[in-house]
Amino acid sequence: MKRYAATRTDVDFGTPGPDSVLGWGRVLLPVVPRDTTRPVTTTSAATVKRGSVATLSHEVDDADFSAGPASVTIPIKNAGGELVKTLGPYEGVPMCTPQSAWFTCRLPKGVYRFSVTAVDSAGNAATQVGAGRLTVKQRRPRRGRGAAAPRVCRGEAAAAAARPLWRPPARPSRLLTRSCHARGATA
Repeated sequence: MKRYAATRTDVDFGTPGPDSVLGWGRVLLPVVPRDTTRPVTTTSAATVKRGSVATLSHEVDDADFSAGPASVTIPIKNAGGELVKTLGPYEGVPMCTPQSAWFTCRLPKGVYRFSVTAVDSAGNAATQVGAGRLTVKQRRPRRGRGAAAPRVCRGEAAAAAARPLWRPPARPSRLLTRSCHARGATA
């Protein structure tokens, strides 16, 4: 249930007496509700390879009346509950709209927990904090220069040593044959 804190509804603008507004110097002011509802955050799980960009999806919801955008902070903790990274604070996050936070993941392989804490413009902090799981996988090593040689089974070792690394094409291309004949050379 939404709670509102009522503000003063009338003001005296002078001495009592006949007045053009109400007749006795008092003017009624509109009741302006003050936001006292705390925002609620939700998250979803994420998986990333180490060294890639991680995307942490979340949403901040402030039911009924909202005092405007929120400030969001995302702490990331390891399996032991130790804080390893903090994202934010992000200011001006709109309410009731799916959002994402990105970072290049340099965390070691493993499972981490992240939570989304929000404070709305009226200063209400979230009490129902969404928590998600971040799984970091090890990136496969790149093949190429400086990479380790591929593993070869015992039976394939002799066959691999006998195989040439490069084979010429079975027949020369037409362009090569034409250019050789054009110069007077034979193929």
